[in-house]
Amino acid sequence: MKCNDCDGAGTIIIQETCSDCKGWGYIETQEDCSPCDGTGIIDEVNCSSCDGTGQITAREDCDKTVDTVVDCQPCSGTGEIADPPEVVGSGGDAGGDGVISLRLCDFCHGTKKVIRRTNCSHCSATGTVPAVCDACFGKAWIDTFPLKSKCVDCDAVGMSHKNRVDCSECKGTGGVPVEETCPKCNGQGQVSA
Repeated sequence: MKCNDCDGAGTIIIQETCSDCKGWGYIETQEDCSPCDGTGIIDEVNCSSCDGTGQITAREDCDKTVDTVVDCQPCSGTGEIADPPEVVGSGGDAGGDGVISLRLCDFCHGTKKVIRRTNCSHCSATGTVPAVCDACFGKAWIDTFPLKSKCVDCDAVGMSHKNRVDCSECKGTGGVPVEETCPKCNGQGQVSA
């Protein structure tokens, strides 16, 4: 009669505990903590004054613009411009001697100079300039020597947090299929009735 346990094959498949993951289905990996290089101690910390940039924004007494005195362009620096040409003759008749009347320049009001306002190149028209951080002197970190700090990333253990990865041997099941001889029929596939 055909063996019911092995369906007449003489072998059965059993699940053995995976030797790689010990039946858990995953493997935990750990590496040295990168912020403390596996020591558990931090010798330097990011500067809190500049948020680790090495620079702070310094307020300047800057109006965001620069005023420069230049020659007036409409009057070419003379302070006067021509009125609409008016020919003035003796006694006011229309056939005069060709004298042109002048008036003060509307732009410089006769001063011959005007103020040209341009964006400040020092602050780029923001009113602030980047400055080296006084706390870390531009290094972006502060040396904690002689007082060492405990690494908060690894809680001073020196190892990163454990990462769980599915076991590649058992594909995360915790067991490995193994073929064995059927104990009921001793591999014969048949049992006596």
